[in-house]
Amino acid sequence: SSDVCSSDLAKKIICGSVFMKKKLFRLTNHKILPRVDIIPCGVDTKLFNTKKCPIDNKITIVFVGKILDTKGIAELVTVFPHINFGHNLKTELLIIGDGPYRETLNEMIVSLQTNDKDKYISLAKRDKFLVQEWDFEKCNIFKPLDKNHTIKYLGYKMHDELAPILSNVHIGVTPSNEHESFGIVIVEQLCSGVFPLCIDHSGPKEISD
Repeated sequence: SSDVCSSDLAKKIICGSVFMKKKLFRLTNHKILPRVDIIPCGVDTKLFNTKKCPIDNKITIVFVGKILDTKGIAELVTVFPHINFGHNLKTELLIIGDGPYRETLNEMIVSLQTNDKDKYISLAKRDKFLVQEWDFEKCNIFKPLDKNHTIKYLGYKMHDELAPILSNVHIGVTPSNEHESFGIVIVEQLCSGVFPLCIDHSGPKEISD
């Protein structure tokens, strides 16, 4: 690509993770090896800082990222109604971000709320928003939302809007179907006292390790 070709002109190339460094090496046949440094992305700890979030009678889970098929959002929404922490705890899922699948996501949430199985499966498989090839009938995967499970799609949020939301969240989920170059949202969650559950590969693995 033109970006790779332009790397020949750079005196120094900065990557945010070891994963991206190795990927860049492969793209350039290791020609840029002496000129690459790794500087992980950081966050404003004055904005994202640890605050105790009481559990009370509700566990809040959050997804932050682009609304893409590669992010595992359809899979997350599908399995969410099956999550049960016991002790009569209510569970809330907050989805924050924007992207080309936002309308599909909204319709899927409504289908879960109204127990419309056929529409939900159609939406999940349309345009391959649901990457995993699950057999909904055989595995009995579809489960509508009940009084103890709620999903809220909050749309895109600026950092100053995101920080106070994270201060009231217990678990952050990054269920990407493909590799991630880093995972800045995971660092923001850690700084906010949110327990991150993320994929065990590429950039996120470096953060969790």
